[in-house]
Amino acid sequence: MSRLACLFICLFLLPLTARAQIDPKVVQEVYDRVTPSLVVVQYTWDSELGKREVFTPAIVVSADGLVMFSMYAVSLEIPDEQLKDFKVVIPSVEKDHQELEAEFTGRDERTLLAFARIKEKGTYPALKFVDTPVQLGESLMSIGLLPKQGGYKGYVMRSTVAAHLRGAYPYILVSGGLGMVGAPVINAKGEAVGFVNWQQGQSPYLNFLQQPLQAVQLPPTLFQPSRDFAQSFEDPIESGKPQALPWSGMGQITGLTKDVADFFGLKDTPAVEITDVIPGGPADKVGLKKGMKIVKLDGKPIERGDEPDDLPQILQRYLHRKKVGDTVAVTIIEARGKEPREVKVVLEGQPARPNIAKRFWAEDLGFGVRELTFYDTYFRRLPVDQKGVSISLIKPEGAAETAKLAANDIVTELNETPVATLEDFKKVYESTRASKPGDAMKLVVLRQGATQVIRIEPPQ
Repeated sequence: MSRLACLFICLFLLPLTARAQIDPKVVQEVYDRVTPSLVVVQYTWDSELGKREVFTPAIVVSADGLVMFSMYAVSLEIPDEQLKDFKVVIPSVEKDHQELEAEFTGRDERTLLAFARIKEKGTYPALKFVDTPVQLGESLMSIGLLPKQGGYKGYVMRSTVAAHLRGAYPYILVSGGLGMVGAPVINAKGEAVGFVNWQQGQSPYLNFLQQPLQAVQLPPTLFQPSRDFAQSFEDPIESGKPQALPWSGMGQITGLTKDVADFFGLKDTPAVEITDVIPGGPADKVGLKKGMKIVKLDGKPIERGDEPDDLPQILQRYLHRKKVGDTVAVTIIEARGKEPREVKVVLEGQPARPNIAKRFWAEDLGFGVRELTFYDTYFRRLPVDQKGVSISLIKPEGAAETAKLAANDIVTELNETPVATLEDFKKVYESTRASKPGDAMKLVVLRQGATQVIRIEPPQ
């Protein structure tokens, strides 16, 4: 049975009478104690197309002003340099909401959380999460925040544990619904046992909801148990620095289906197949090859998922929670009938992501470019030392869009001058605009492995 079918069964067929009730006095006590820790993180997304204010629910998790919120509210698609003017809004019923200056601490990709810290010194009401397992049928409550139109007032949702899901992120499914993304989940003892992170059909934003009560009318049904994000507190990310994630150099892996697993004598054994190894990466250095099957990590079977497609994400998650420089023992099977053997892989730092690449915006023609990264060349099967810049953004209805320039095109020439770096592109562009402001720009680009010439006429 598919995971989607299981979700529908759990959500709609679980008898409502199975929901245990939390004493209303306990609900009120928890509400009064927890809501002071619920705040709003506000920041400006200062992109090439203009500024946009963003509001997302957050939780104070440290008395010195550290706040936690969903990483999806600061998507990796947004360049770090465009995240500006962070503030923490402390809601109040009796008086005006308090706005405090804050700094963005960073994203923790291991746990899908993000953090900011209030700059003003003080002692803030913090909520502590505990690793307390929840049982099927257990009654829970969660407290979300209404949008600004509702005064950022906390609201209570009550639910019952319906299922423990397996996969890259082992969320817990409930019947009855939860508070919106960013809400803490509380058990009958008043302990914070989980966090409502982004999920399909939900929004991490308070100011982009289609309807003010959208999250109440169609509430989330999944939450992260506290143990799943405890690493963010035990090994916090460094403020203001890109997170140093480990990297195995296995470009792509796939989960083995039941038939393939049986063929290789791996019945009831979760396993993945290496489908690509990056030359010069950690896996390549120790002899891992395409086609090898991985059956254990550090001497233990790979954690089982609900579907074979979960296994690659489970393996990658296991590696992401290591540190750069750690050694991971990988047990492999090279071919059918061969005995498993162990290979030790020393994890290296992950190549830089596009969100930290330097950028340049061609205002008059309506497009932006950025430095090439490893991911630009790898997924296009281009040489590692490929020269050029990548198209990062196209202005709607601008000259570049009219000329059919496309995002992710790789520019190799500009006005018959080779472009190797971002500085090359910027120099040629600015000198041409200074001397011939009305002339068209001719770009030679790589798109899906083919070379194309794009001529862009400037607005007259």
